[in-house]
Amino acid sequence: MYELIDFKNFQWANGASQEYIDKLKEGSFNGLASIFFGSLFYSFESSALGYVCINSELQIISDQASRVALSKGDFLQILNSTIRILGDKYKHNKVDDDNIPFNPPIIAYSSFPEQVKKYIRAIANRFSKQENEIGEAVYNTLSTSNLLRGDSGIQIENLFVKVARQTDSIWTSQRGSRPHLHFSGGICTHSCTELQQQADKICDDIWKENYLSFNAIKQQRSPIRLHCEELTGQTDDQFERQRHFRNIILPDEGNRQVKTIDLLSVTTTLEVGVDIGALQAVMLGNMPPQRFNYQQRVGRAGRRGQAYSVILTFCRGRSHDEFYFANPQKLQAMHHQHLS
Repeated sequence: MYELIDFKNFQWANGASQEYIDKLKEGSFNGLASIFFGSLFYSFESSALGYVCINSELQIISDQASRVALSKGDFLQILNSTIRILGDKYKHNKVDDDNIPFNPPIIAYSSFPEQVKKYIRAIANRFSKQENEIGEAVYNTLSTSNLLRGDSGIQIENLFVKVARQTDSIWTSQRGSRPHLHFSGGICTHSCTELQQQADKICDDIWKENYLSFNAIKQQRSPIRLHCEELTGQTDDQFERQRHFRNIILPDEGNRQVKTIDLLSVTTTLEVGVDIGALQAVMLGNMPPQRFNYQQRVGRAGRRGQAYSVILTFCRGRSHDEFYFANPQKLQAMHHQHLS
């Protein structure tokens, strides 16, 4: 992938394979999907960064709104909230796990996920309309505008993004406290209960509390570079990978900023006989079998006069790990006994 980009001029490199360019773009859209439709608290809209939406200028929106006797503004909110729910339910074309089947295909309102139907039902009750009429209007609009395909759901590439401003209004659900950056037809997309008519917050209120928003907007923290690679017994060129982790890049190996590795995912290969320099942090994926294994692994950090280092150990749900999680002093006692 390094050869695809001209890092000096920030453009595609001459002769770059279109096949690999398409794969790189695909990965970017996968990343966007995870941002747009993340967990309930850290999704794009819940972080008050903005929300994904349909192109509001499409004529079909006005046509379908008229057909069900709703204003264009109300119907537009319903459409955008339906998109949000479909994303929450992984009904989009950039789902990370290829093993998750897209089933059943969405070919009509009746095949929408139950959460969408619950939301549309609450909308219909609020506006004193027929559920199926509104539901079919929503389906017709999304499918005709190429935002929704029956076999793969919402098409991430065709979404529009509304970026939030500091003073934009927020309607918060009383059940679940879910933020909505538009009135959502008066219905919460999570609990499907009615929202209060008046907004109760602005985006800046969320930015002060939300981890993603606070760092990105309030503190304006620069993006953190994190180049990750593996180092195992099956790595083709272990010495090259070790060099790149230590920021030793040969002149003919390309751009230093690109090739330098920040984080290594390793097996027990790294316990002995491998010099990868001084580490600031080590995370163990399980409790090592014996004390000396633990010493070998955590001893990789804090060398060469470093001011600090951090070692984290993840204890799995096994008796060995659970014992040391409940009795960390046992490991410490063995450690001191060994040192003495």
